[in-house]
Amino acid sequence: MYSKVLKAMVVATLAAAPFAAQADSAPGEQKGDWIVRVGFSQIDPKSENLMPVGGVAGIPVSTLVVDSDISPTFDVTYMFTNTFGVELLLAYPFTHGIDLRPYNPGSGPAKIRAGNVDVLPPTLSLVWRPMGYEAAVQPYIGAGINYTMFSGEEVRGIPARA
Repeated sequence: MYSKVLKAMVVATLAAAPFAAQADSAPGEQKGDWIVRVGFSQIDPKSENLMPVGGVAGIPVSTLVVDSDISPTFDVTYMFTNTFGVELLLAYPFTHGIDLRPYNPGSGPAKIRAGNVDVLPPTLSLVWRPMGYEAAVQPYIGAGINYTMFSGEEVRGIPARA
């Protein structure tokens, strides 16, 4: 599945490159321009909003903690006006470790790795560049939809307590 997504990213890059190369000499993007970017993004799940789990069958009361991860990302934006555009963000899969940590520190081991999961979060956004194309600095605001795909789920057994 990931090979299909990566192939789509390469095809999108090659398809958008001729349009990006035709950019004009103005400081910012204008209506009809394509913007192609490559970078890194981080997914940093907030684990504190999970309720404690366990307390039965010998499992100590614990909280689930999900690790953050950084992964390469790629996005293409098409400016359909001088200030509004549509952006598609794609990424190489993020891998998150899932740990059980004691709810009360000192009540058991520091953490137990419960499993791993891979996450692929393609995102489609509407972006607004309020400064217009004349400005040398181009901040933007975006709002969009995300369809997160989970794969490579791995759950590990919890070791028995001695």
